[in-house]
Amino acid sequence: MFFSTFFLFKKSNIALSPKHFKESKQTTNEQLQRLQRRLAGSTTINHTETQQSTATATVKYDTTNTPINKGTDATNQNDHNEPQQDKLLFFNYHEYMVNNYTDLRTGFHDIHDQAVVITHFPNYSVPEDSELNKETRIVRIPRIFGVKGIVYPEYSTLLPGNEAAAIQESIGGESNENDDLIKEFIPKGIYEGQLFGTTSISPLSKYFDDDEFTELMTTINSKIRNCYSSYHFWNILEFLLDMLTFWLLSDIFKFQSKRLLDELEQFIVETNKELEPRGVKIISPRRTAYLSIDFQIPKPNL
Repeated sequence: MFFSTFFLFKKSNIALSPKHFKESKQTTNEQLQRLQRRLAGSTTINHTETQQSTATATVKYDTTNTPINKGTDATNQNDHNEPQQDKLLFFNYHEYMVNNYTDLRTGFHDIHDQAVVITHFPNYSVPEDSELNKETRIVRIPRIFGVKGIVYPEYSTLLPGNEAAAIQESIGGESNENDDLIKEFIPKGIYEGQLFGTTSISPLSKYFDDDEFTELMTTINSKIRNCYSSYHFWNILEFLLDMLTFWLLSDIFKFQSKRLLDELEQFIVETNKELEPRGVKIISPRRTAYLSIDFQIPKPNL
């Protein structure tokens, strides 16, 4: 192998001197620095364009899932003139905006300057030609992909429209104070035969208040965390026992993760019985592969 290596170096006329290695290392470092500068320049966000885009644009995410101050500059300058990235803010990424709709005030179908926000969707859980499909809609509660949301499913605990980067509208049209923001679903236009508003507030706000909804979603998150957490005592113990038995034990007994998933399904069944008088139903997260928690609600009407 030594002679093969020597032959290759000899044939390619490579000078294997300490000076050669020093120059190669210096060249590599310079290339890495240039690449880092290019990558840093390519990640600069144009917030002017972002504010003018629809809700399907890249989201700002706040892992605390709580409203925080939204800036308009991509970076701030500190005393040392070093750029500081603003916190990313979260909003319901299932929603999107359309400008081509029928205005309820004028009755005209046109492309309007102010878009309506699509916050509810067709009911996929029932047959398309059924009466229930025509009378109900689906509101989706998104997953939040923080540190925990990567390890196991975790969902927003805020009613749609209360997220940090939600599309909001003040009552007077000028004030930006939270107390003056519209907190209920107000239809402004018709799109594909359905009523929509101009904010991120969904019709789900008619059936839940903030505290009740937060408590419900926190309970769901807690049950899923106990099920999927790698550091849960029973999960660790059962994994070790299963490994010692060459994974035969899991074929005989129902492990903690499966038991807790069944408990979650039973919790949803019991909650749906309580929500039945309101006409609201939680769709089993198994139907959505745990990508969202979906609520079936009555179709919005005027």
